[in-house]
Amino acid sequence: MGGKLSEGIDFCDNLCRCIVIMGMPYGNINNFEFKCKMDHIKRQHGEGTAHDYYHNLCMRTVNQSIGRAIRHSFDYAAIILLDSRYSRPPIKQKLSSWVRKN
Repeated sequence: MGGKLSEGIDFCDNLCRCIVIMGMPYGNINNFEFKCKMDHIKRQHGEGTAHDYYHNLCMRTVNQSIGRAIRHSFDYAAIILLDSRYSRPPIKQKLSSWVRKN
């Protein structure tokens, strides 16, 4: 779902001063496991909940990727989100609160 360095590695302090995320890391809707999960959610909770689940997976990846560079209160990095969809209120609301403020 994310890039090779979006999970599992910390780039604190001087190891990273800029995060660039191009596009939105949505999962592959043609993946068999993903289709099964989405079908289950739709049956149990409705289309809207499945839609929210899809967006939440994407935004969790975005927030985790941002968090790879900023590990403590004195750490800093420029965060560049290269997709106009990040400015849409439903998507922007899913960014970590400290990212939305800045």
